[in-house]
Amino acid sequence: MFKHIPVIWDNSYKSLNYKKEQFKDLSQLNQWLDLGYDKESLTIDTYDYPSPMPSWTDDVLKNFSHLHNIGLSFHRLRPGHYLPEHLDLYTLYKSKFSVKLENIERIVLFLENGKSGQYNTVGSIVYNNWTAGSYICWKGSEKHSAVNISTENRHVLIITGHQ
Repeated sequence: MFKHIPVIWDNSYKSLNYKKEQFKDLSQLNQWLDLGYDKESLTIDTYDYPSPMPSWTDDVLKNFSHLHNIGLSFHRLRPGHYLPEHLDLYTLYKSKFSVKLENIERIVLFLENGKSGQYNTVGSIVYNNWTAGSYICWKGSEKHSAVNISTENRHVLIITGHQ
């Protein structure tokens, strides 16, 4: 089920200097390639620290004051791109903050209304047709995925922290 915060941002997230990244877990990536997934489609565009964040991100984070040591990353998923079901390892985050996997919380905040063909999953729940300000979250090693088979980019703000 979606949770929701008020939309207090502008469209500045669309013009950030995104960097195209391949999925970082090489073992999982190789399994997907062995199954026949297209390597080019398994990419996501990211913009994160230490790059300067839009001024409104501090106000957004007030909605998530229960989290500590927050990390932010903007993601742009282009049409035809996807990340099949996977687990995040949080390797750097765990070592940097000496926190256990089960205490890490991940939030995916949708910055604009969802389009037909844009989907996320968490566990066995499929999310689509969201509105700007909707978000989904999970703790620890929950399986999740992101798919964009629409004709428009999908923009989200990824928030990672722990309680």
